[in-house]
Amino acid sequence: MQKLSSLILLLFLFTTPVLSEERVPEILGPQSAYRGNLVVFETSEPADWCLAPLDKSLGKWSVDTSGRILYFASPDSGIYTVCAAIVVDGQPRILSKTFSNGVEDELEPQPDPDDLGAWMRTKTVELSRTKNYTAEKEMFAACFQSIADGIQQGSVRSAPAARAGLRTCLAPKLLACSAESKKLWTQFLDSLADEIEKRCMAEPNNLQRMKNVYGEVRRQLTDGRIDGR
Repeated sequence: MQKLSSLILLLFLFTTPVLSEERVPEILGPQSAYRGNLVVFETSEPADWCLAPLDKSLGKWSVDTSGRILYFASPDSGIYTVCAAIVVDGQPRILSKTFSNGVEDELEPQPDPDDLGAWMRTKTVELSRTKNYTAEKEMFAACFQSIADGIQQGSVRSAPAARAGLRTCLAPKLLACSAESKKLWTQFLDSLADEIEKRCMAEPNNLQRMKNVYGEVRRQLTDGRIDGR
C-alpha cells in the first residue's frame, strides 16, 4: 500500500501542471478539521488514493469498498494533501486536495464554513439535552440516507424530487417527537435546509452534489458526534 501511495504521489507531482488547465472532477471534503476528528473525502469514480506526507499519514487512513471514499483521522496536526487517481472517459486523471488537520486548534478555533459537521455542532447544543435525542437523530438521519440512496440508485431523478422526498420523509417523524423535541428539531431542520441550499447554490440542480451533502448530513448525525459528547 505504501509503495502504491508513493507511486501515485509521484504521478501527482509530475502530472499536476499538465492537468491544471483541464476541467476534471474534484475531491469533495473539508478544507480543515480538528485533530482526531474523522475526515471524509469522496470522488465520483473509484480511485487509487494516497495521502501526503506519507510518514505522518501512514496507518491513519483507509478506503471503503467502493473505492470512492477515503476516511482519515489523526491526532497529529499538519497540512496534508490527499490525491486520487481515477479514470474518466478512458483517460487517467490525478486529483488533489490540501487540508489542515488541527493546525489552529491551539489558537481560537473557528468553524470552517465548508465543514458541515462544525456547523451542525453549533446548532444542536440544546437539542442534545432532550430525552430522546439519540434515537431521534438516527431517525432523521435515515431520511437523508434514503434520499441519497434514491439518487444513487436512480429512483430520485431530480433535485426538486429529492427536496420533496426529504420533506415527505421528515414530516411524520417530526410528529412522533415530543412537543419540546418537535419544536427544536423543526428549528434545526429549517436552518439545515437553508444551509444545504447555500452549499448547493452554485449548482442547485446537481444531483451528485445534493447526494453528497445529504450523505454528509447522515454521517454527521450518526457518526459525527455532533452532540459534542
